[in-house]
Amino acid sequence: GSMGLYGVALGDINNDGGDDIAFCNSNGGVEVWTMVSQNTWSNVSGTLPSSGSYQATQLYDMNKDGYGDVVAFGNGVLTIWTGDGAGNWTQATSFNTPSPGDFAALRVGGDADHNGYPDIVIVADEGTWPSDINHIRFFKEVETPESLTIHPTYPHGSEKFYAGSVHFIDWLSAIPNNQTSNVRLELSTTGNGGPWKQIAQNLPNNGRYQWVIPDSVSSVNCFIRYTVYSSGNSAECITPTPFEILPSSSIFFTHYGKNNNEQKTRLTLTPSVVSNKTINISYTVKEPCNVRLTIYDITGKIVKNLTNRFYKCGTYTIKWYKKDNGIKTVPQGIYFLRGNIGTLSVTQKIIHIK
Repeated sequence: GSMGLYGVALGDINNDGGDDIAFCNSNGGVEVWTMVSQNTWSNVSGTLPSSGSYQATQLYDMNKDGYGDVVAFGNGVLTIWTGDGAGNWTQATSFNTPSPGDFAALRVGGDADHNGYPDIVIVADEGTWPSDINHIRFFKEVETPESLTIHPTYPHGSEKFYAGSVHFIDWLSAIPNNQTSNVRLELSTTGNGGPWKQIAQNLPNNGRYQWVIPDSVSSVNCFIRYTVYSSGNSAECITPTPFEILPSSSIFFTHYGKNNNEQKTRLTLTPSVVSNKTINISYTVKEPCNVRLTIYDITGKIVKNLTNRFYKCGTYTIKWYKKDNGIKTVPQGIYFLRGNIGTLSVTQKIIHIK
């Protein structure tokens, strides 16, 4: 872009639960930076090339050792460097694609042949102008699976999620002889020994599940157990280290009363992600004032006027039944709750899924 950096990718190379960043610099080299603290980043590029013809990067654990690796592509060359989480990089492989072959797209992480290892897809602009065209190139890891296995890729530990939020659960699975298989996912909030509560079962073994985290969950010691089963055989694995689920989000904001005394007002949504549930909106009034609560869609159009009246001090709860002002059920999608309490206002996002 305007800073001379290209092919930006995010991924966790050191298992601290936060995203690190990779990109190609203005000299065509490859760099990786990891966050030390807020607004403070450390260059952990190490022996990665500082110059070259690379145009795009991806961060993914290619060898399944638990640490993020670097994949870079540009001008008909694709290279993989494996990492150890500390900024030490070892070139694992490098190969050519038809040249000229400029970057158009690069994706890593899917396992198309179910051998338990991630594959690579690129789109390269090949040929010379004006007859150059995009070509899709697919490259798979060639190991042949000998037994049924499953390997967790996300979450892998140390992540922080909010109850009521939506995240993907990802895995890789080796399936001998292309046999049909399914996956069961379970959650423990008390450590890797369980007890286990079912997240989903009989899932297609496609490597990904969209998870709506229950609003009632809150723990610093969460693990997911993955079980793959097929024709009497099964295998399982567990998240390597714990991740955290924080309580459903509440927004606190400060205003001042008549005597200039600081007041705390809270606006809480439960759940913030709505499935086949009614959403409960709780709010506190520290000083008698007018309260207006309104639901908007992503275009800014008013969907539902929930309340607009004077309230005495206290805590109140109002329900939204996923209806608009015309009493029609709203379609699934993203909505926003705007709360005006006295002179202050706050907005929260609501995701409505079926």
